[in-house]
Amino acid sequence: MITCEKFTKKESGALIGFADLMLSSGMLIRSCSVFQKEGRMWISFPSRQYEDDSGEKKYYNYIVIPDSEKYKQFMQGAVTAVKEKMADIGPVAEHFEAPTLQSQQATVEQKPAWTQPQQEVLPF
Repeated sequence: MITCEKFTKKESGALIGFADLMLSSGMLIRSCSVFQKEGRMWISFPSRQYEDDSGEKKYYNYIVIPDSEKYKQFMQGAVTAVKEKMADIGPVAEHFEAPTLQSQQATVEQKPAWTQPQQEVLPF
């Protein structure tokens, strides 16, 4: 089981925010990028940007799940966890147009307060 411990909205193109994901093993993966486009949502593990020899921008993932079936299972669980957390904290725009000043003010007024979840003490 995967739970989303924290979701931070940060909309830019298909990027809608960042999530901290807690795995059932007790491992916490911080700052996973969350993307949404054309009704599809996906998660990217933390990575660093670099340029290849031709100057093209690339990303090096710190975490990789090489087995495609296990990756698919992880992605389904992670997306479900993020959607549950998002439902708790309020809506994320389903479109990606630049917001107007009026829509920004309305969004600020509708945002619920978010508090940091209490940290669980782990036995290791």
